Amino acid sequence: IQEKLYAEIMENEANTSGKFDYNSIQNLTYLDCVISEALRLWPLPVGLDRMCVRDYNMGRANEKSKKDFIIRKGEGIVVPVYSIHHDPEYFPEPYKFDPDRFSEENKHNIKPMTYIPFGV
Repeated sequence: IQEKLYAEIMENEANTSGKFDYNSIQNLTYLDCVISEALRLWPLPVGLDRMCVRDYNMGRANEKSKKDFIIRKGEGIVVPVYSIHHDPEYFPEPYKFDPDRFSEENKHNIKPMTYIPFGV
């Protein structure tokens, strides 16, 4: 990973005559993958707390449930960001540092709202 990232940075430096600005950074796609994977493993918010602003019917928890699960207006909820980012259902081998999860070829595999490094 380090060698691949270093090679990308050195290639970018050669192509931009050593210019390191916003535009040149946009070419560092592997750097973006590395940063995204670091934020997945160690997200800034461990969890997000929210207050329900209106009643919301979540439906039945499972086929044995007799009643719908309703979150009432004013009740607090927690979105467990760390747990979502480390759930093998969403991120196979969740404790492995794998920047390629975020590559152009693979990022379509990331389900919406499962990667929330800065919250929602």
